[in-house]
Amino acid sequence: MSYFNEDELKVLKRNIAAVQRVILNVRAYDKILEADTRHKGIDFIQLAYRALFNDFTSNAIKVLEGHNGGKARSFWWVYRKNKNDIDSFVKENEIDWVLLKRVSEKLHIIRNGTHFHFSYQYENDYKNVWKTADLKGDEFLNAMDSLWAILTYLCKKGDMVIPTLEYYGEDAKECAKFISKL
Repeated sequence: MSYFNEDELKVLKRNIAAVQRVILNVRAYDKILEADTRHKGIDFIQLAYRALFNDFTSNAIKVLEGHNGGKARSFWWVYRKNKNDIDSFVKENEIDWVLLKRVSEKLHIIRNGTHFHFSYQYENDYKNVWKTADLKGDEFLNAMDSLWAILTYLCKKGDMVIPTLEYYGEDAKECAKFISKL
């Protein structure tokens, strides 16, 4: 018998897959940035770069949706179902719980302002959504690493296969360099 029921397993799998995608997409995104091939105008690499950014942002939003309750089957739903286990793990591993909540709140601003809605408040300058949210790269990455740690801990409790993080984006960097020469 599993530690989790069938519904909980599905939600856990979906959340860890989304966090995996965030982490791997950030790695590819960073390597494209390192390639320093961006220029004015649109090309395939610029489109891929933007797509990676939008994908990792939207997956992070989905995973951290509903920190104040709600029906979303996000990390916060998983937390409410496994509060004691997660609280113990967070304490033992000195995970910054306040950071997770803060990043969740900032992503909520981004979600409502530009990512899933076009807010009238930002219609003349959507970049102000990001200024208002004030989400820093380091806090975002630390939150994703913390989520990964918590979710892999739960996966182990449920005897689940943990998705791999064995991708570092070197091919994205090389592709960007190659395509920029075309």
